[in-house]
Amino acid sequence: MFSTDTDPRRLGTNNRVRVLVVAALAAAAILIPAQQRAEAAEVCTGTDCDTVAFVDAGSTISLYQDLVASSAVGVFAFGDSNDEPLMGDWDCDGEATPGMYRRSSGAVYLRNSNTQGVADQTFVFGNPGDIPLAGDFDGDGCDTLAIYRPAETRFYISNTLGNGVAETSFAYGAFGDQPIVGDFDGDGDDTVGIARPGNGLVALRNSLQSGEADYSFSFGNPGDQYIAGDWDGDGSDTIAVYRSSNGTFYLQNRHQTGIASYSLSVGAYRNAVTARGIDEVRSFVPPSNPDSTNPDSTNPVSTGGSVSVAGFAPPPPRPVSGPIDVSGDGCVD
Repeated sequence: MFSTDTDPRRLGTNNRVRVLVVAALAAAAILIPAQQRAEAAEVCTGTDCDTVAFVDAGSTISLYQDLVASSAVGVFAFGDSNDEPLMGDWDCDGEATPGMYRRSSGAVYLRNSNTQGVADQTFVFGNPGDIPLAGDFDGDGCDTLAIYRPAETRFYISNTLGNGVAETSFAYGAFGDQPIVGDFDGDGDDTVGIARPGNGLVALRNSLQSGEADYSFSFGNPGDQYIAGDWDGDGSDTIAVYRSSNGTFYLQNRHQTGIASYSLSVGAYRNAVTARGIDEVRSFVPPSNPDSTNPDSTNPVSTGGSVSVAGFAPPPPRPVSGPIDVSGDGCVD
């Protein structure tokens, strides 16, 4: 029996040690389950929550089935080393599959399965140097493309794959900003935002038009790559960053400044892309003796020269968009 007298002046040395041990064990019994519950609440598994495809320098995709260390990872190649990777539900079946955007020409290559192979759909959208974005901008359950034109700090949104026409365009952000797409208010429609790598500012909009930020906060460090996804399965997209300097993915489940809700060490990659509705992943093993006469035998999208259709013409010159007022106080941030 332990003494109930906790006055250190009345306890012997052994009893004091016993009391401290019991207190430490009681604290551990409380803290460990609490930590497990917190982690479970910050990231979920299954098709109700988003995951990530990481793309290396050779355009090999590592698609995580879930954002946990024990996740199955599907590995397959799609595109060329200079292509910009995308993931989207191109055929409206509920599962994101890969795409590649060739910024040198505006060529788009989309595939409808998470396996190595040739593109199921190709077309041109945008101009050389544009940044591609994928999202469901009209809430119809199908992903289409948008582009962000850094020279104009302007978004161009298309709700149809393959027509090469933007139905909506608007300016938002400033030079050097990174564009982001997500359903930030959980209404079923994707909208856009920007991240400012120099100071970690994140400014998100709930509508596809210019204006003040609906959410603004700081998250991330210079050099981080920003994406958005529904990491906890609550129906709303929030911010995450991939930090290539340490190979770690950090996500935040709230639109607010603060430390990451969850992090996962994944290794060194070139890009990170949000993937939705991933039910199962599988790996593709390239052939041991690829056909050296076929440039696409190991890389399903050729290195170019075949796409010559010009992108849609840029609009007339317009005044440069400066820093945005994210707080609504009349001052730029």
